[in-house]
Amino acid sequence: MDRITEMLSQLQELTNEQLSELEESILTEFAATESQELSSQSVTTMSQLADAVEAVRNEQSRRVAEAEALQSEAAAAAARI
Repeated sequence: MDRITEMLSQLQELTNEQLSELEESILTEFAATESQELSSQSVTTMSQLADAVEAVRNEQSRRVAEAEALQSEAAAAAARI
């Protein structure tokens, strides 16, 4: 969980590959936590992991939208030439 927290603090600096690896780590950790006996600690951890995977997916979506906007701007500039 410490590695996940550390990587989340650097979310915008991560490469796309690192972002995918982080998502996989979060999902693996979630599955491991989910298989444990239910306790307030395990539920808290699951909630934190769900928040983490949402943050990763939001960053992935942001990057896709940014790439699409750049591509659109480039096409508009090329059309003017």
